[in-house]
Amino acid sequence: MNRRVAIVGTGQTACKSSRADVNFPAMTREAIDMALEDSNLSIKDIDAVIFTSSPLMWHGNNFVECWLADACGAVGKPFFRVGGTGTCSGCGTQAGAYLVASGMSEKVLVVAAEQLSAAGQMVQRAGRHAINVFWDHPFFSGSMGLFATHGNAYLDTYGYTPEQMSYVSVKDHKNALKNPNAQVRRELTLQEIRESQMISYPLTYLDCPPAGDSSAAVVLAAEELVPKITAKPAWLKGWAAASSAMRLPSADKEYHAPLPGLVEASRKAYKIAGITDPRKEIDVFELYSPFPMMEPIMMESLGIFEPGKGLGRIVEGATEMDGPHPVNPSGGVLSNNPIGPTSMLRIIEGALQVTEQAGDHQIPGTNTVLATGFGGYNHFHVVTIITNS
Repeated sequence: MNRRVAIVGTGQTACKSSRADVNFPAMTREAIDMALEDSNLSIKDIDAVIFTSSPLMWHGNNFVECWLADACGAVGKPFFRVGGTGTCSGCGTQAGAYLVASGMSEKVLVVAAEQLSAAGQMVQRAGRHAINVFWDHPFFSGSMGLFATHGNAYLDTYGYTPEQMSYVSVKDHKNALKNPNAQVRRELTLQEIRESQMISYPLTYLDCPPAGDSSAAVVLAAEELVPKITAKPAWLKGWAAASSAMRLPSADKEYHAPLPGLVEASRKAYKIAGITDPRKEIDVFELYSPFPMMEPIMMESLGIFEPGKGLGRIVEGATEMDGPHPVNPSGGVLSNNPIGPTSMLRIIEGALQVTEQAGDHQIPGTNTVLATGFGGYNHFHVVTIITNS
């Protein structure tokens, strides 16, 4: 498939703890309208629609796509749903890219939406079912307990402290102050974070992401159509996905870094994009890093930092907005986590960076961005490389 694919329009709603002012289809349509307006297209111009969301039990409706086709403008068009957890909208975007690259469609709309305010405790209850029900299920309190095992394994193996880990939380919340769409826009000190309620050691309350309501959408188009649509396309230069076996660091201490699925997905994406030295060729990283220990582990898995050196480099400032490897200038998942749209938001933020439309959190001179999606408990990974040429 040699046909190039570009993002020609994006839309994202500001994430809120609750969007009681709209129902789910209406909130979904908000991002669609924004993406269509950004691309100067109408829904009539779209050939196919892909809807993505997290586990259906979070919606209280087992057939959410059935009552969204009309709201998504998909009546009379191919309409697909891509499920999953954190990777769903990243996978949906890649599925849309395959439709265009293969020649099956010329223009594809991909939309993601989530109203976690309606799910309540079901979010964490559902998350516990992503692990082995015989060996692991009884020992973990939702996703926080699961990811805490990664944190403890990483800190213990390489001799870091929880305070060093929480530096990532400080950084991401500082970046989020410049992003009007972030749910949590509050500058936090390291002391505030470490003194907040302990949730699952070493994670405190302020080391954890929020849950919120939001929608996001992208319009993808074939290369030959792009000049007629926009003067600032964001090209999908390489994309790949990979899965991992279900194992926990507590059972296999060597498993926590690097992440095998992310290593494989990035290897494939680098090859497709023609990237041979990611440390030099990638300008910005938008990582699906839901808890602070995941940033160094992911940067090591991507080959940017040496194993065990990631957190030290981060504390030195390597991933700050003015550092050599900026990570999550948008504030990332720690400030904005509607889950379903979250991996698409990483792609959208990458598109905004390479087209110089990121506003106050723009990194000057950005040509190439790597965006990731992370689903389940180290189960699924997606990597998308976005460029401006």
